[in-house]
Amino acid sequence: MLCASSDKSDFCKGDIGGPLVLQASSGLWTQVGIASWSAGCQSANATASASVYTNVALLRTWINTNMID
Repeated sequence: MLCASSDKSDFCKGDIGGPLVLQASSGLWTQVGIASWSAGCQSANATASASVYTNVALLRTWINTNMID
């Protein structure tokens, strides 16, 4: 698992399984996580809290082995 937070966005109910992506300086996007759980949707009055994601890099071998072409 890995945690990520932002003062601008968070994921909410229905977003579980969605991607966490990062953009490299080259412009290439890479998926680094899969939304797992969160303390709740962020709002302007909410205290920032981290959301928890499945760490894709740690599961890459399993993903590649089990992917269906």
